[in-house]
Amino acid sequence: RTSSELFERYRGSLRARTAPRFSRYSARLTGERGLSAGADSSLKALSLNEVGAVVEALVQLADLRAACPGEDLVAAALDLFEALCCAVNALPATHPALSSLVSEARREEPRGPGGPAVETWEKTAAQEAALF
Repeated sequence: RTSSELFERYRGSLRARTAPRFSRYSARLTGERGLSAGADSSLKALSLNEVGAVVEALVQLADLRAACPGEDLVAAALDLFEALCCAVNALPATHPALSSLVSEARREEPRGPGGPAVETWEKTAAQEAALF
């Protein structure tokens, strides 16, 4: 849930589910995996619940921003970016096969005198959030 009432109202609407970017996103998600019409193609079915929900919301936010260019949606974008960082950070716990990939990536991160790689990740996330 974000702090933007406009976005939260939009998110649950039929307009959000049929918007151009979300429609393309849904089609690609289904088509790129070659799933038949009867298969459950949702990200929930792939056990990517939280990541999937945030990615869907980000796509819907992009559609809303295109439809309402004058609206201030920065707060919603920041909320979703934070949620995405948390969801991705939780992946090793929910998907043990990813644990080795994450630990390998963290080993390759530069470690400064300030502390572990996690601080570097948090600093990078804060810098990226500032771009919104």
